[in-house]
Amino acid sequence: MKRRFIPALFLILCLLISMAGCGTAAPAPSETASPSETAATSSSPEASETTASSSPEASPTSVFPLSAEPIKLKFVRLSWPDVRPNAGETWTWKNFAKESNIEIEWEEYPISSYAETLNLKLASNELPDAYYQMIFSNEQLIQQSQMGALIPMDDLIAENAPNITRMFADDPSIKQAVTLPDGKVYSLPYVELDKNSAMLRYYINKSWLDEAGLPVPKTIAELDAALAAFKQKDPNRYPIAMGKDQTHLFHQIFLGAYGIGSRGIQGMSQWIDQGPDGKVRLYPVDPLYKEWLTQMNQWYKAGMFHPEYFTTMDVAKWQNLGTQNQVGLYGWVSPNFIGEEAMKSFTGITQLEGPHGDKSISWIDASVRGIWSFMITNQNKYPKETMKWVDYWYGEEGYMYSAIGQEGVTYQKGASGTYEWMGDVKKSIDEKGQQLGAFQHLERWYGGFEPQNHGMKVSDENQKKLYDLKAMLTPEEAQKTYLIDPNDYMNFLPEAIWPSFIPTAEEATEVGELFTELNTYLLEMETMFIIGKKDLGADWDAYLATVEKMGGKRYLELKQQAYDRIMK
Repeated sequence: MKRRFIPALFLILCLLISMAGCGTAAPAPSETASPSETAATSSSPEASETTASSSPEASPTSVFPLSAEPIKLKFVRLSWPDVRPNAGETWTWKNFAKESNIEIEWEEYPISSYAETLNLKLASNELPDAYYQMIFSNEQLIQQSQMGALIPMDDLIAENAPNITRMFADDPSIKQAVTLPDGKVYSLPYVELDKNSAMLRYYINKSWLDEAGLPVPKTIAELDAALAAFKQKDPNRYPIAMGKDQTHLFHQIFLGAYGIGSRGIQGMSQWIDQGPDGKVRLYPVDPLYKEWLTQMNQWYKAGMFHPEYFTTMDVAKWQNLGTQNQVGLYGWVSPNFIGEEAMKSFTGITQLEGPHGDKSISWIDASVRGIWSFMITNQNKYPKETMKWVDYWYGEEGYMYSAIGQEGVTYQKGASGTYEWMGDVKKSIDEKGQQLGAFQHLERWYGGFEPQNHGMKVSDENQKKLYDLKAMLTPEEAQKTYLIDPNDYMNFLPEAIWPSFIPTAEEATEVGELFTELNTYLLEMETMFIIGKKDLGADWDAYLATVEKMGGKRYLELKQQAYDRIMK
């Protein structure tokens, strides 16, 4: 089954916005990689006037309350302040606090600065009760677990988490992915089995192509010709435009056309892939990466990028450009990120063939897309209740609750038998479009990496609800929604998609320190080379020498060790 909404993110939306990096103003990529219903039903006019902010307080099933006594916990999570308000102000968390008897105080780290904030908090040992949808590096996860800041979950899961226990039993690889080298589970995963929801693709302005009499590009050379035609037709429009926090992810889509990024986003976010010799490769020092940078620099010099592409372009401004039909090319999971009306001008491209015949998807994720979606700290006085709280979201009821809310409150069954949005959710969707409108009130519409299993099967009636409310794609809708054959990705799959490489405790500190310095430098230099502040001829050798001086060779050795350990 295919979901209509962002994966995120993470991304972010997902994104892996924060893991993969998002441009010069964005956070560093994380080393790991790299948005229910009640029993009450009503279709009456009175029910349609009920808003999400003033909803009934009926509990969906007997699992509630999750705590016998009211308790309050402090969770840290990511936020997208330019997209929606604080999580605590949304219907999902206001309502769930009443039903579960567990109130969450949300401390949010904006996606644009989360890495720095998290590092400062960890260094000062300022811990919440739990981390939700909070992206840790593998090294941070190892270090915090070894220090005792994160508590092992194995017994808590066995005693309090039937949904997670069932998920692990149904697919042992999921538990394997979250088991650290010491044999214990300290974190819970974000699972996504639908590959269309776990990859980024290009979206190109089909109306501009038609205007220029050009076909949809299949190669980098054909894209180059299309962008030139776009610019020639109207110098005041923008052949390439993205929000500043999405630029690095957009760049990563191209890499598969250049024979790099060959093992998916969890490798790319660590700046590694598999070279022709079968060994782990640090691809930013490869001549193929230089070749890609050269093409990007040529486009920059030709004025193909919006002038605020690397600096101040936010989502709202970018979407406004889309509304004005001023965007030629962008990249995302699905085209509706640019707006429901603007997307009608676009068509999808899974991957382009590069100058050497390469055309595998680079921005594609493994099924376990993140292993750090939920972690409990040693400050938590209610670990059992907390485990029950998070386990709810791994079950079918929680899956539905986070996506569409509660029947009779956020949606209803209309007279025709079709489910439809109601109240504040409907108003927001009417104003902001399906994805961002729903995200103002409901959790699972943007960013990704929340603690859930998005590959789980649901009942026929629940599937109908998801279909009717456009929270999941029907097979017939998939092509319309992705603006491409939903099976097209099968023609471009890489030979393998790497999972996250988890270091041993002995490796964690060293690889983390190496990555932090390398990542900052590589992100900066990627931008500098593209915009021409560093010359790809005169400055390339100095760049290679700096990477070597920063420990590039040792970093690669540690990654090779981790790869060899995982592949045994």
